[in-house]
Amino acid sequence: MVDSQDKFMIELIVRLNYKRRSKMDGRQFIKRKRLEKGLSLRRLALVAGVSHQFIKVHEDSNKSITFDYLIKILHALDISMFEYLAAIGYMKPVKNPADLLVGDAGLEPAPLFVAA
Repeated sequence: MVDSQDKFMIELIVRLNYKRRSKMDGRQFIKRKRLEKGLSLRRLALVAGVSHQFIKVHEDSNKSITFDYLIKILHALDISMFEYLAAIGYMKPVKNPADLLVGDAGLEPAPLFVAA
């Protein structure tokens, strides 16, 4: 379900311990995109393979969402993980994922492991 691009992005965020720069949270972003695309809760739920109640609760409350469900919803909305993370402030906006270079962000990647 999670493609290599999504895994790369998550690994990059974790390694860099990137700080959020936006006040918008994921729930607001998902609801805004759903409404922009003219999708009802039921239609998005059908396409994403989740219940409409689940999406409603996620959009309107502080309940967290698992990564698997987030990916389902983002794919149903045709939103990349890059676009999502940029919108909620965890990375700079990127039009093409190939343009993303760690050095461009002014950050250095953390080492994969530390020698003992």
